[in-house]
Amino acid sequence: MSGAGPPVVLGSHEAPCGTGLRRLQRSAYRWFLAAGCSFGVVVGALTPSAQSIGASRFALAAAVLIAPALVGSRIWFVVLHQGFFRRRPGLIWQRDDGGSALYGGLLLAVVLSIPLLQWARVPFWTFWDAATVTMLVGLIFTRVGCSLNGCCRGVTTTKWFGLRLPDERGHWERRVPTQLLEAAWAAIALALVELTDGQPFAGFAFVAVVASYAAVRLLLDPIRVEPVGRHANRVASMALLFAAVLVCLVRLT
Repeated sequence: MSGAGPPVVLGSHEAPCGTGLRRLQRSAYRWFLAAGCSFGVVVGALTPSAQSIGASRFALAAAVLIAPALVGSRIWFVVLHQGFFRRRPGLIWQRDDGGSALYGGLLLAVVLSIPLLQWARVPFWTFWDAATVTMLVGLIFTRVGCSLNGCCRGVTTTKWFGLRLPDERGHWERRVPTQLLEAAWAAIALALVELTDGQPFAGFAFVAVVASYAAVRLLLDPIRVEPVGRHANRVASMALLFAAVLVCLVRLT
């Protein structure tokens, strides 16, 4: 679950922000992303759902799906900013300043998991219940990395809840901490998933978390500095929310 943010351009070039502080911010983002993926798989493997299918089998399948999740996130980001990347195709796979969109990664990972889990004889819904924990842990780590990198940032504000945070160019201002609000939501959702005993059906944790995340994004996106792709992300959020509710109703009947 990588951070999304508009490409950084100064004049006709992507801004490399060559100061030591900026390089440290980019490095922190990459480390948080890697830590989120690693710890997410480990914690997911400890869940009852993963234990029921075999912790090692879950961990292997989850680790395999991380790669397409990252690729899908990047593809969705590039599609949202296609005008920029059409002029600079050499930057499509350059990830120094972040540049991913969660929905693309989720969609591609879920689609590719169907043949993978069928081949591995792992129940689809049981796997994704455990993978929900992996996603939430990953989201907590990466959103902290996003706050350091400046992507996914909120609008500037003078309100009491604003925090002094950077943008992609390393400019610090008092902003709505949308990245940390997402991380806080993920922590609460993780606690609820871990502390809740029993589920109405296999896959309920996954469906509930996807639905609630889509609702949270609908609330947070209007206060994020992301003019490009906002409409597409809003449509994706509404589509996911509708799909999650529909799956829930079908699974309950």
